[in-house]
Amino acid sequence: MRKEIFFVLMKFPAHSEVFAANEIKRLMLDHEVNVTVISYRHLGKDDESLIKEFGLSNVRIITPSVRLSLQEMKIFLKTLWVLLKVAFSIKVFCRATLVRDLYIIFLSSLLRAKSSWIIPNVVHCFWGHHPAWFLLAFNMKYVIRSMFLGAYDLNQKLPISKYVGEFVAEVVFTHSMHGVNELSNFGIPKSKVRLN
Repeated sequence: MRKEIFFVLMKFPAHSEVFAANEIKRLMLDHEVNVTVISYRHLGKDDESLIKEFGLSNVRIITPSVRLSLQEMKIFLKTLWVLLKVAFSIKVFCRATLVRDLYIIFLSSLLRAKSSWIIPNVVHCFWGHHPAWFLLAFNMKYVIRSMFLGAYDLNQKLPISKYVGEFVAEVVFTHSMHGVNELSNFGIPKSKVRLN
């Protein structure tokens, strides 16, 4: 049985996500796994041609939708409640970003509900920051949760990246030894960090 991997990105496809597209192709061809992309933004009219250009027409892409079945609605509400509790406990909210943070939590809950019919082996946030909320929302046993925290995340130092990196993700990838040291200073154990 083929393994299932979720790749979580803010927007896919996007011209800036060539690395993600190549990684998805490599996983599907070299490792014979199914890859489902979780994208926080809806597909636009030009996205079909970009998907073809990337050679990824056979990749499933899940985007947020408020059209939920009864079962999905239950998962959405439960996830929303959990994420809001965590957000308040780690003091994520500030006046300047309150609306954006609530919107990301709302989208993460929708995406968790819309993807609930698939049981992946791995859930990977291709980038950290906002997609980290989806990793937090995905709390199934026996699912490996991983994320990449790079220069943007090390600069932004968002509380959700720290929380998920420290307490949720089993593996945190970064690009350099400087990144490993920065993540350690940020509170993420070096034992979790892998150079990518």
